Amino acid sequence: MKKRALLFVLTLAAAIFVLTGVEAYAALTKPVFAISDNNGNPKITITKVSGATGYRIYRKTPTDTKWVKVATTRKTTLTDTKWQAVDGVQIRYTVKAYTKNAAGKVTWSKAATVKTWTTPTSPYGDLIASRYFRSYKNPTFTEYAGYALIDLDQNGDEELVLVYKEVNRGIELLQIWYHADGSYGRTAAVSVETPAYYSAKEHSVVFEIQDEATGGFSLRAFSFDPAKGLTSKDLFTYRDGTYYAGEEETTKSAYDAYMSGLKELKLRSIQ
Repeated sequence: MKKRALLFVLTLAAAIFVLTGVEAYAALTKPVFAISDNNGNPKITITKVSGATGYRIYRKTPTDTKWVKVATTRKTTLTDTKWQAVDGVQIRYTVKAYTKNAAGKVTWSKAATVKTWTTPTSPYGDLIASRYFRSYKNPTFTEYAGYALIDLDQNGDEELVLVYKEVNRGIELLQIWYHADGSYGRTAAVSVETPAYYSAKEHSVVFEIQDEATGGFSLRAFSFDPAKGLTSKDLFTYRDGTYYAGEEETTKSAYDAYMSGLKELKLRSIQ
């Protein structure tokens, strides 16, 4: 009789298990993860947790009062492109692993040991270009805008060149921002046409600036000097039917020869 009763209890338990989907879980181990740089954004790489269905990543900046959910993912790598913080601050991250049964019941692990990531203070393509553009642009800017990364001061590190056009009191201005070695500079040049962009051999960015009043133009080079900041000079000018190299009169063939040695600078669009 006792054996029959025990068999009945076991059979009933099995039926309940099948009907409810209740499953017994082995405790998930606390995740381990690392943070690396991915074009100026933090890349989270999680060591796979045995039995885990997926992971949830959390972020906390110095201005956050509580942890913010970044993403829930089945993958073990994720790049956070949605962070918002000023340059040079530390953002904290943590990760939880979870498992889900057929009935949708979720079981969580303990949170991973918190790691910090320091936001970049040097140019990183779209990320920094977009931040500068959206922070400093005139609301009446035209849609033309772009950026490039060039080693302007020849120290082995690329500087950010951010270019856009805006309308100020009816005049189109070519705004040029340089972000270099943790500082920035800006200049403005009058231009009535979309200028041509070139990367000069001497690590300068060269623009053909049109002069609507005279019908002439200037071939102007911009560079970055760590001691002086943003600098510029006119390489060639054309006015009153005459070409000049600096202040010396020259020929069109000399101008053409110089232009042929320049490489067109491909500006990347700002996201």
